Parts: sequence; C-alpha cells; structure tokens
Amino acid sequence: MAHAAKRSSRFISPEDLVFLIRKDKQKVNRLRIYLSWKDVRKNAKDNKDQGAENLVDEFGEEGERMGIKKI
Repeated sequence: MAHAAKRSSRFISPEDLVFLIRKDKQKVNRLRIYLSWKDVRKNAKDNKDQGAENLVDEFGEEGERMGIKKI
C-alpha cells in the first residue's frame, strides 16, 4: 500500500507487485503467467463466439510448462 500511496493511487496495481518481488525471477514469472491466464479467462467469457480453445492455444507452450492442460 505504501508503494501505491507514493504514486497517489488508492489501489495496488500488478506493477506494484512486480516491483516488490522484482529480485525473485521465479515469482515474477509466475505472477505474469497468472495474470496472463486471468486475462485469457476473462476474454473467453466476454467472447463466447470465439471460443476458449482458440484463446488457450495462444499460451500453449507457456501453459504446458506450468502444467496447465487443455480441456
């Protein structure tokens, strides 16, 4: 919260979290992958016409490393 307050923001942004854990590359990578998958799921719900399978294919290799399987 202190870092967000320095930016005159009331909310913590993903960039604030990345800044706090910037020295631990594994944590930063996990957070970025999590946020990208969160975005994929959100877009899948918004774009029912496109289908979730097409969106999952965009992150295929990255998802396989994390152990995420296609349904």
